[in-house]
Amino acid sequence: MNEQVAILVADDEQAVRSLLGLMLKKHNYTNITYAFDGLSAIEVMQQKPLDLAFLDINMPGIDGINVLKHGMETNASCFYVIVSAQSDLHSVKEAIEAGARGFIVKPFTERKVIDVLGKFEQAHA
Repeated sequence: MNEQVAILVADDEQAVRSLLGLMLKKHNYTNITYAFDGLSAIEVMQQKPLDLAFLDINMPGIDGINVLKHGMETNASCFYVIVSAQSDLHSVKEAIEAGARGFIVKPFTERKVIDVLGKFEQAHA
């Protein structure tokens, strides 16, 4: 079942994309597309329907909040998760108001990713 879940990992840091991808694959989520900035994330969203998206707030060009807003307009059923080094109340509130269903603070642990996957699985049960 997890192999069929279409996932986007959008982050301008290669190390973060790789780490998150490894954690997802460890839990049998293998249908992963990667984006290195906001524009490429939006392009991925336009090319295929996504079930789950991890979006960094601070990306070149279009930030993660605006990518999230675009995603909510085109695919509101996707489970959007913001990933950020910023965990201030304003950033979290802005993400939730824009439609994020989860928020992961960098540096993140595998436990935090597993928690988000659990919420995703409950929402899609």
